[in-house]
Amino acid sequence: PGEPFSPEIKCDLICSTRALEHFLTPLETLEFFKGPLKDGGGVYITVEDAFRLRSYSYPPGHSFSSEHLSHFSEDSLARLLEEAGYAVVDTTHHAYERPGGMLYPEIIVMAKKAEASPAKKYTPDYSLAEAVGGHAVMSDIVG
Repeated sequence: PGEPFSPEIKCDLICSTRALEHFLTPLETLEFFKGPLKDGGGVYITVEDAFRLRSYSYPPGHSFSSEHLSHFSEDSLARLLEEAGYAVVDTTHHAYERPGGMLYPEIIVMAKKAEASPAKKYTPDYSLAEAVGGHAVMSDIVG
């Protein structure tokens, strides 16, 4: 994360589309997002769905280059958001088209800033390495 937001800046919603998997510290990034959110504000997050990618006809690990520092399933993203102090409001799935016509599955989540952060510590789900053919450098996020 970068510099702290000005305390005067408050917003209702922060959007992060296909970006969280590129951050070295996704938990800290989500915690950083809470600074400018109004009470009751939320985040709109989209990430590639590592678990569902295996159902597409691409070679194992196709999308998981070194630029993706974290890989998420619906469950792991929900746990990460919880630990960062958000309550998941809605989750859906979508497949977006990349250049060349290839479809990639993604997870779309709306979450609200929670009243209090949970005490539970995030635990990585290492089963994702198997889901993508064992070719992922990291499976899930390491908290």
